[in-house]
Amino acid sequence: MKYCIHCGKQLDNGAAFCPYCGYQQPQVDAESEPKATRTAEQPARPVSTPVTAPASKQAMPESSQSKSILMLVLGLVLIIAIVFGGKKAYSTYQRNHLSEQDIADISQRVTTKYLGSDNKVYYSKADNLISIVPGTSSNLYSDLEDVLDDSSDASEMTPYVTKLKKISTEMAEQMPTKDHNVKVQLVNPDNHERYLYTVTNGTVNYDFTD
Repeated sequence: MKYCIHCGKQLDNGAAFCPYCGYQQPQVDAESEPKATRTAEQPARPVSTPVTAPASKQAMPESSQSKSILMLVLGLVLIIAIVFGGKKAYSTYQRNHLSEQDIADISQRVTTKYLGSDNKVYYSKADNLISIVPGTSSNLYSDLEDVLDDSSDASEMTPYVTKLKKISTEMAEQMPTKDHNVKVQLVNPDNHERYLYTVTNGTVNYDFTD
């Protein structure tokens, strides 16, 4: 509805002049008119909400990764230490519970390693003593007989003394903890009640040639 701005009479919407008083009417630009309010049939465009990745899938901070790696490494080191410590403890337990026969068997193997298999080996737990009796078919026996009969110089026994030291050292490591100072004796093949050498922890305590 439109009215004359001068006389107030009702006018046609498009009238440029009032037909009653002749007064010129202002023209309103259609584009300047307020736009019609959006009707119910024109739903508003939904506002999109940025999607955030779940917290569990977000990148772990570098410091947290470093801590996780460090904890994993420390855990592995601890497990390895426990395994090796357990094995060492079990080995020590077994060594400390060797029977007299067990030690005799070990002594025989070690003696065979250095002097051959023709010699007899005995062990006395009461005296913590390993006795090696030269076998009559062994080189040790024949060389000893020559030295005892003065047909050979005592220096002929030097290689055997070196081997006795090795037997003593190796046996000390395999003995129960309280018996590490085991004595190794080389028995006189002509008189088993006497001995020719005594060695403890690789040190010669008695040498019959001295």
